[in-house]
Amino acid sequence: MEGAVCLLCTFITFFPSAIHRCYDSAEAAIVSKIMSGKCSVKMLKELGHCLTLLPKSRGDEDSWSLMMQKILLSINVHLNDTFQGVEEESKSIEAMRGLVPPGKDPPPPLGGHCTGEASDQRIKRPERLQMLSVSTLMRCCCTMLTSPYPVQVRVPIRPLIALAGRVLMVDGSLPQALFPFTTGMQQESICSELPVLHSYGLELLSAIIKGVRR
Repeated sequence: MEGAVCLLCTFITFFPSAIHRCYDSAEAAIVSKIMSGKCSVKMLKELGHCLTLLPKSRGDEDSWSLMMQKILLSINVHLNDTFQGVEEESKSIEAMRGLVPPGKDPPPPLGGHCTGEASDQRIKRPERLQMLSVSTLMRCCCTMLTSPYPVQVRVPIRPLIALAGRVLMVDGSLPQALFPFTTGMQQESICSELPVLHSYGLELLSAIIKGVRR
């Protein structure tokens, strides 16, 4: 599969017009692999890099902005499930409200994966695999913010900072009594992965600063 990913990256970089017809299919295939929980950390990194290259095949601001919005929505949807038991419900509501302004329709889901599918995947996969997918998508945001792009783009600073803040604020210390449906084992599993997410939260803040300065 690594060879196929490298080939796709090559086509996007050197033959962007060849990707136009299958842009949505390519996005769906990449995201499906990222969410599958069957890839190594190295492969997830390659897939994430490939996903961030897709907007470059079109080279316009709308494609970049749409991909960023879809990735941010996907991350927050997964965090809604992953952080159950360690985060107040109001935090997830605030995060989603900031990504889709009142009166506007949300964009198509990333890779065609609807929010219901995201919840189903959490049930089927251990928290660690869920965290790997989230970490990969957060790395995608960092890459998009710091990589050159053919045209000037408007960076959605508030949603990005809100995401970083949401991740960094979770420390697993909320009382169990507030979340009777979350077991101690689930909380322990989530908390064991928090340092990795926190590091990506800090990396995202750094990428925001670098991206704005470009």
